Amino acid sequence: MIDTVYIFKLDLDWNLLKTVSKIDRFDASWSSIEKREGQSLKQLKNIATVRSVGASTRIEGSKMSDEEVKALLDNFEITKIEERDVQEVIGDIAIVEKWI
Repeated sequence: MIDTVYIFKLDLDWNLLKTVSKIDRFDASWSSIEKREGQSLKQLKNIATVRSVGASTRIEGSKMSDEEVKALLDNFEITKIEERDVQEVIGDIAIVEKWI
């Protein structure tokens, strides 16, 4: 095995240092941007899920509004579900969540 050491000369000027500094500041702020955008995407996913599930179950005859679907999603607990509209919504949620 041959070990090779490369030596190079780098001429640092103020413009280069300024650019590196900007990149470093952006990198430091990136995690907060990611967190904020992640929250926005989660909200959009929730809206899309409610609308999709609401529309899909209404096609099949459910009488639940999007607001009722959202309330069900927000307060859903695993229990024995006897009401047909609620069964439809829960079934569609499982399908939508698998694909989103």
